[in-house]
Amino acid sequence: MIDSFFKKEIITAKIRNPLKNFEVTEEEIEIRWDPLLQYTSRITKPKGLDKIPEDQPLTDFVQSAKACFFCEGRVETQTPMLPVEIEPQGRISSGEALLFPNLSGFGRYSAVCIFSKEHFIPLDKFTHNHLLNALKVCRSYFQKCSEKDPEKLYPSINGNYLLPAGSSILHPHLQPFLDPHPTNFHRQLLQNSERFRKENKQDYWELLIQREKNSERFLRETEFCFVYTPFAPMGFNEINALIGSGEAFQTFNDEMLKDIASLLQKVLRYFHNIQHNSFNITLLSSPVSAVERMPCLLKICSRPVFQNFYRNDVTFFEKFHQEAMIDKSPEAVAAEFLSRSV
Repeated sequence: MIDSFFKKEIITAKIRNPLKNFEVTEEEIEIRWDPLLQYTSRITKPKGLDKIPEDQPLTDFVQSAKACFFCEGRVETQTPMLPVEIEPQGRISSGEALLFPNLSGFGRYSAVCIFSKEHFIPLDKFTHNHLLNALKVCRSYFQKCSEKDPEKLYPSINGNYLLPAGSSILHPHLQPFLDPHPTNFHRQLLQNSERFRKENKQDYWELLIQREKNSERFLRETEFCFVYTPFAPMGFNEINALIGSGEAFQTFNDEMLKDIASLLQKVLRYFHNIQHNSFNITLLSSPVSAVERMPCLLKICSRPVFQNFYRNDVTFFEKFHQEAMIDKSPEAVAAEFLSRSV
């Protein structure tokens, strides 16, 4: 039954091509509809524009970059501390990973988790322990916040790696947060999962796994993770994983976190091997003890290759949450326009 939800259509564009003496050429564009949410993605021919430059600008940038307040010797004194009721010690650690509140948050509970006090970790140098310990402190943060807050909270773990992915800081880090209001994409996933279950008397995610297990998009299946490329991607080289069977992330045991860490290490090596060095990541979880339930959904995609003077205002929020993150109110913009447009 679910096969009918995998809809795609090919359209053709014609131009008089200056590269071929203005002869008429055609290009096919494939439009795909997401099986659950029905947003569309367009797949075109590769443009061949995104390869690591021979002059290695990232290497030069890393070597010239000064230590930041996430680095060893500074993070202990220059980063915020969690409220005492959440964590009396102020920060949460596991191995090299360290979590502290976001100085400029975007939810009721908004934190930063650094993988290490080292200023930079190349994609192919992320160890299993780097990733596992970061997941552990995120889990602990979610547990501590949920224990102190009776309201239903929607957890997610997110990351922007390098400036082309929207990061403002070179030092690799994740951004876990919980909020009583799910972001657009998070809310749509949960609502449509429940609607599909009611209308079809079946679980969408179970059907998706059965269907994709026999598709060309299937990558691997482990004890806890089902890994595939999405039918209608939201980003370049996107890889998805369904984790667990509806449990909230903060209830995951260590074996589940080890499985996720192993997967992430493989994905980062894949990006490195195809000469991509920037990415966005999001892991969306069901809230604890909620009617709305779905497996944790991990989404990770590559972003443009690092170039000199490069910055991007599209972060994990815009890419995977389909939610705008704006630093100035429309009223402030209106007042500013009226005072400065003359």
